[in-house]
Amino acid sequence: MTTFHRMKDAWYLSGFDENYKKSISLLKRGKAESIVHRLRAHRPLVDDDFDLLADFFEERNRPVGRPSKTFKKMAARRATEILASYRHAIGEERILDPEKSRGIVAGACRDIEEMYHCDKLDVDEVIKQVNRPKSRSA
Repeated sequence: MTTFHRMKDAWYLSGFDENYKKSISLLKRGKAESIVHRLRAHRPLVDDDFDLLADFFEERNRPVGRPSKTFKKMAARRATEILASYRHAIGEERILDPEKSRGIVAGACRDIEEMYHCDKLDVDEVIKQVNRPKSRSA
Protein backbone atom coordinates (compact mmCIF):
# COMPACT_ATOMS: atom_id res chain seq x y z
CA MET A 1 0.00 0.00 0.00
CA THR A 2 1.41 3.40 -0.91
CA THR A 3 1.83 6.25 1.51
CA PHE A 4 -0.95 8.17 -0.22
CA HIS A 5 -3.41 5.30 0.23
CA ARG A 6 -2.41 4.83 3.87
CA MET A 7 -2.97 8.54 4.47
CA LYS A 8 -6.32 8.50 2.63
CA ASP A 9 -7.52 5.46 4.60
CA ALA A 10 -6.34 7.03 7.83
CA TRP A 11 -8.24 10.22 6.96
CA TYR A 12 -11.52 8.32 6.72
CA LEU A 13 -10.83 6.12 9.73
CA SER A 14 -9.84 9.02 11.98
CA GLY A 15 -13.28 10.62 11.71
CA PHE A 16 -14.05 14.28 11.56
CA ASP A 17 -13.52 15.20 15.19
CA GLU A 18 -10.69 17.72 15.18
CA ASN A 19 -9.27 17.26 18.67
CA TYR A 20 -7.13 14.44 19.94
CA LYS A 21 -8.62 14.20 23.46
CA LYS A 22 -10.64 11.06 22.75
CA SER A 23 -7.74 9.41 20.92
CA ILE A 24 -5.32 10.19 23.75
CA SER A 25 -7.73 8.83 26.36
CA LEU A 26 -8.01 5.63 24.26
CA LEU A 27 -4.23 5.53 24.01
CA LYS A 28 -3.96 5.65 27.82
CA ARG A 29 -6.14 2.53 27.91
CA GLY A 30 -3.85 0.76 25.46
CA LYS A 31 -5.81 1.35 22.23
CA ALA A 32 -3.49 3.11 19.80
CA GLU A 33 -5.45 2.70 16.53
CA SER A 34 -7.36 5.98 16.82
CA ILE A 35 -4.31 8.17 17.39
CA VAL A 36 -2.30 6.32 14.74
CA HIS A 37 -5.05 7.04 12.19
CA ARG A 38 -5.14 10.70 13.20
CA LEU A 39 -1.38 11.07 12.91
CA ARG A 40 -1.25 9.29 9.55
CA ALA A 41 -4.07 11.50 8.29
CA HIS A 42 -1.98 14.55 9.27
CA ARG A 43 -4.78 15.90 11.43
CA PRO A 44 -3.52 19.10 13.09
CA LEU A 45 -2.81 19.19 16.82
CA VAL A 46 -4.04 22.16 18.84
CA ASP A 47 -2.24 23.54 21.91
CA ASP A 48 -4.14 21.40 24.44
CA ASP A 49 -3.48 18.29 22.34
CA PHE A 50 0.27 18.89 22.45
CA ASP A 51 0.14 19.11 26.24
CA LEU A 52 -2.01 15.98 26.59
CA LEU A 53 0.26 14.01 24.29
CA ALA A 54 3.41 15.28 26.03
CA ASP A 55 1.93 14.37 29.44
CA PHE A 56 1.13 10.88 28.18
CA PHE A 57 4.68 10.28 26.90
CA GLU A 58 6.27 11.80 29.99
CA GLU A 59 4.15 9.61 32.27
CA ARG A 60 4.62 6.49 30.19
CA ASN A 61 8.35 6.81 29.59
CA ARG A 62 9.63 7.62 33.06
CA PRO A 63 12.84 5.79 33.65
CA VAL A 64 12.12 2.39 35.06
CA GLY A 65 14.60 0.91 37.42
CA ARG A 66 15.97 1.86 40.75
CA PRO A 67 13.66 3.23 43.45
CA SER A 68 14.62 6.50 45.14
CA LYS A 69 15.90 4.62 48.20
CA THR A 70 18.63 3.14 46.03
CA PHE A 71 19.69 6.60 44.86
CA LYS A 72 19.89 7.77 48.48
CA LYS A 73 22.04 4.77 49.35
CA MET A 74 24.27 5.40 46.35
CA ALA A 75 24.71 9.05 47.34
CA ALA A 76 25.42 8.04 50.95
CA ARG A 77 28.01 5.49 49.83
CA ARG A 78 29.68 8.06 47.59
CA ALA A 79 29.68 10.69 50.36
CA THR A 80 31.09 8.16 52.84
CA GLU A 81 33.96 7.34 50.48
CA ILE A 82 34.73 11.02 49.89
CA LEU A 83 34.51 11.81 53.62
CA ALA A 84 36.82 8.89 54.44
CA SER A 85 39.43 10.03 51.94
CA TYR A 86 39.11 13.61 53.16
CA ARG A 87 39.53 12.53 56.81
CA HIS A 88 42.56 10.50 55.81
CA ALA A 89 44.05 13.51 54.03
CA ILE A 90 43.61 15.90 56.99
CA GLY A 91 44.35 13.33 59.68
CA GLU A 92 41.75 11.36 61.56
CA GLU A 93 42.44 13.07 64.87
CA ARG A 94 40.88 16.29 63.59
CA ILE A 95 37.09 16.65 63.71
CA LEU A 96 35.47 17.41 60.37
CA ASP A 97 33.53 20.67 60.18
CA PRO A 98 29.76 19.90 59.92
CA GLU A 99 29.24 22.50 57.19
CA LYS A 100 32.08 21.03 55.14
CA SER A 101 30.70 17.50 55.55
CA ARG A 102 27.22 18.74 54.55
CA GLY A 103 28.76 20.29 51.45
CA ILE A 104 30.46 16.99 50.60
CA VAL A 105 27.16 15.11 50.99
CA ALA A 106 25.35 17.72 48.87
CA GLY A 107 28.01 17.30 46.19
CA ALA A 108 27.57 13.51 46.26
CA CYS A 109 23.81 13.99 45.87
CA ARG A 110 24.34 16.25 42.85
CA ASP A 111 26.71 13.70 41.32
CA ILE A 112 24.13 10.92 41.62
CA GLU A 113 21.32 13.17 40.32
CA GLU A 114 23.35 14.08 37.25
CA MET A 115 24.66 10.57 36.68
CA TYR A 116 21.28 8.82 36.86
CA HIS A 117 18.93 11.72 35.95
CA CYS A 118 16.89 11.09 39.08
CA ASP A 119 14.77 13.48 41.11
CA LYS A 120 16.45 15.85 43.54
CA LEU A 121 17.75 13.98 46.58
CA ASP A 122 17.10 15.29 50.09
CA VAL A 123 20.51 16.08 51.59
CA ASP A 124 19.24 15.61 55.16
CA GLU A 125 17.96 12.12 54.34
CA VAL A 126 21.31 11.20 52.81
CA ILE A 127 23.14 12.58 55.90
CA LYS A 128 20.94 10.32 58.06
CA GLN A 129 21.94 7.41 55.82
CA VAL A 130 25.63 8.33 56.17
CA ASN A 131 25.39 8.60 59.97
CA ARG A 132 23.36 5.41 60.38
CA PRO A 133 25.36 2.76 62.22
CA LYS A 134 26.42 -0.12 60.02
CA SER A 135 24.97 -3.50 60.90
CA ARG A 136 27.63 -6.14 61.14
CA SER A 137 26.79 -9.80 60.69
CA ALA A 138 29.07 -12.25 62.45
